[in-house]
Amino acid sequence: MRIGLVGLLFSGLIGACHGQAIEYRTVALRGNVAPGTSAGTTFFGFEDSMVDSEGNVAFVAVLFGNDVNVNNERGLWAEHQGVLTLIAREGDQAPGMPAGVLFDRIFDPVMNSNGNTAFRAWLEGPGIDGTNRDSIWSESTGMGLGLVVQGGTPSGISGVDIGGFASPLLGDNDLVTVKTFLSGASVNSLNDEAILVQPATGQVAIVAREGDQADGAPAGVVYGIVAPESINASGVVSYAGTVTGAGVTATNNRGLWLAQTGGSIELIARGGEPAPGAGGDSYLAVGTSSLNSLGDLVYLASLQGPGVTFSNGSGVWKKRDGEPSQLLVRADTQSPGAPTGQHFGTFFVPLVNGTRSVGFAGELIGATVLPLEKRAIWSEGASTALELRLRGGNTSPDLAPGVSFSTLNSPALNADGLLVLPALLTGSGINTSNRDVLVGMEPGGDARILVRTGTMFDVDDDPNTTDLRLVVNPIRFVELSGGEDGRPTGLSRNGQAVFTLNFQQTFSGVFVASFAQPSCLADTNGDGFVTPADFSAWVAAFNTQAPACDQNGDGLCTPADFSAWVANYNLCKP
Repeated sequence: MRIGLVGLLFSGLIGACHGQAIEYRTVALRGNVAPGTSAGTTFFGFEDSMVDSEGNVAFVAVLFGNDVNVNNERGLWAEHQGVLTLIAREGDQAPGMPAGVLFDRIFDPVMNSNGNTAFRAWLEGPGIDGTNRDSIWSESTGMGLGLVVQGGTPSGISGVDIGGFASPLLGDNDLVTVKTFLSGASVNSLNDEAILVQPATGQVAIVAREGDQADGAPAGVVYGIVAPESINASGVVSYAGTVTGAGVTATNNRGLWLAQTGGSIELIARGGEPAPGAGGDSYLAVGTSSLNSLGDLVYLASLQGPGVTFSNGSGVWKKRDGEPSQLLVRADTQSPGAPTGQHFGTFFVPLVNGTRSVGFAGELIGATVLPLEKRAIWSEGASTALELRLRGGNTSPDLAPGVSFSTLNSPALNADGLLVLPALLTGSGINTSNRDVLVGMEPGGDARILVRTGTMFDVDDDPNTTDLRLVVNPIRFVELSGGEDGRPTGLSRNGQAVFTLNFQQTFSGVFVASFAQPSCLADTNGDGFVTPADFSAWVAAFNTQAPACDQNGDGLCTPADFSAWVANYNLCKP
């Protein structure tokens, strides 16, 4: 496993290095043998990758080999206790199904904090047709891979069958929620969508269905289009949707609900209802929510009312389990960490992590806000106020002078407040071939560049050798999760970020960057021990101007680092 000082490969100055050590791990490369396949079958390409709480990785990959064809070229792999394992492959027998029923297509994988996966799949084979080919599968601890629900299954309502599916969400209790499209003699365009939840025992059940009475609404007001947004470790589901019926207008036709594990459903917010903390203004459109394992809910809503202007018509609310919702922030109010007069403008998807910290991306407004500075990331801690973490125009110790961030995507957030997000750069020497970056940011720390297009990246795990490849677009990273909401995430609880890279000459791979300090700077050979052998390693690092040379943290590799290495050795030696 290699340890690199972030910034070395991005600086263009061989002797330059910066700040915190980031530990990199190669999970899989194009050309590696694909576990669970026949001899000679290798990975050819990779799609999105995701991670559990301990840094185990899952991904979908395309295969290459003598027995690979269009019917079996894709599969889902996951690390179980660090061992990469084939979960499902197109063309393989679907477990528990009649002989000859195969996985035809694998979609939309998700991995939970326990390292179990769920996915959507099309089936093919005897007895499979357009009404029952769609299916949802999941792993559960100690039980392996099993069918959750299949199209064509009776829904429990007379004359109504479950049909196709959207992307599943997977809670940390290994239970699934998913949107389904219904079929049957009594089904029409006004009642053909529903949300399914998998209980701890028994078959999946419909929680909310288009055309049914909307929970918490007056009699005759029914659900319209509904979709699940998150599921937590207790199996609580947040879902958003529209309503129709008597008295429903464009000002009150959107809502947000919580479905509890016991079967009760609570209307959290609906258009037309007073919005807490909004000075008499009401909700307009409600939705875009996230849950954590404690039952905390955070959601975004737009506003209407006499106090609403063009610039202040939205906000973010949070709700703790058993407590009423509270306004966290409203548009057109002063942003912390920004000059006076620079206000919150637009909000994107809000997230909540396991320590009740809320984070979100958005845009700033104000007369002094430059176009470059609009995009920003905010977060709060369990006992700290909301703060501005990063904005356009900020820079990083890993960037050259005159280079800064421009566009910031929404982040992934973990329970320690670590943020990881894709971003774009602007400034001197920046173009479309070297502007894409993946950024990591610890609370109170600098924004660090984990990987950047147009730079060389070492794909070899061996600390004594290098295999440098030129990174090209796209850098694939799964954001928009707080880690406990049932959605896939590229960021683990213990500070590991997984991403998929493409390189020049069609090479690709899946990698993990870990936010972990080396045990001792004097351990220059990276073997986890401080011995005289590290002196030889330091000399080699000095001669090659490698990152391990810099022992005094001044960002340079000079003879002064020898004295610093001796001091570090004396501090760390047994």
